[in-house]
Amino acid sequence: MKRLLPSITIVIALGILAGLGLNFLLPRFELQLKANVEYVGNLPDSSAIQYKDALKAPDLAFNLPTTLSVESVNATSLLALDLKTKRIIVERNSQEKRSIASITKLLTALVALDYYSINEYVTVTVPPKIIDRNLGLGVGDRIQVRELLEAMLVYSSNDSAEILANECSCGGYKGFVEEMNEKAKVLGMNSSLFSNPSGYFDTGNSSTAYDLSRLASAFINSKAFSFVSLKQVDIVFMDNGNTVTKRLESTNELLGIRTDIKGLKTGYTFASGPSFVSMAQISGREYVTIILNSEDRFGETSELISIIQKALIP
Repeated sequence: MKRLLPSITIVIALGILAGLGLNFLLPRFELQLKANVEYVGNLPDSSAIQYKDALKAPDLAFNLPTTLSVESVNATSLLALDLKTKRIIVERNSQEKRSIASITKLLTALVALDYYSINEYVTVTVPPKIIDRNLGLGVGDRIQVRELLEAMLVYSSNDSAEILANECSCGGYKGFVEEMNEKAKVLGMNSSLFSNPSGYFDTGNSSTAYDLSRLASAFINSKAFSFVSLKQVDIVFMDNGNTVTKRLESTNELLGIRTDIKGLKTGYTFASGPSFVSMAQISGREYVTIILNSEDRFGETSELISIIQKALIP
């Protein structure tokens, strides 16, 4: 009987509001109900994860009513997550598998941090295969892991991702990709698959907005999180004994424009379409927003954040 009391109270409250002609209050009341959409279980804190320990993936409650209108956001898939409560505020096609392009690099960073010290140096022994959006590193060049992570996460450098995989003690490129898929399982990303560390290739890497919300939540608790809020970085490495410095600009066009945006990662290939995973501070709370395959990924991220902001105004 005690378990039925909250439901009975809600029904009575809705009836009273309607009976008094206060129907304009119902949308706000329904929004508060929508706040109870949540994962079954908590998202993992990456600092507390024992790498080989499996975590049970939660289920998303699709049967609850949607009360936030996101008709003005045209992305194929979207999701907004309250990081404190681990509750999904709104979603669309969040279980649909899609190519995710360079958003892959969030997972690459987590796996790299499992095997590298952030301050150690790496000497390139295997030439990176990708020639697009690179630092231009070659065999014999020496660079700090921190610089590789910054270039990869801020500028979306592809050769940085490849070098982290090639030089990893986990078994080189092949072993690194295996560890990416293992890490995805640990994070509960059960609908995701990875075949390369950069996301540059259209085939092989796929995920869902739901899985990416788990990845983003873990990444935010990692040592690499501070890098994704940088608008530009100066990357330093040694080329044949000579010091080379390259200034790189962030692919996140909202940095410096919206102060409430603190990252996270862009992605774009023909297969993925323009996509963006962000972390935003809204009304004193932190949210992850995910926009996949949008003609205006930054504008629609801003729109989604504005929708949440308006809904939270008392």
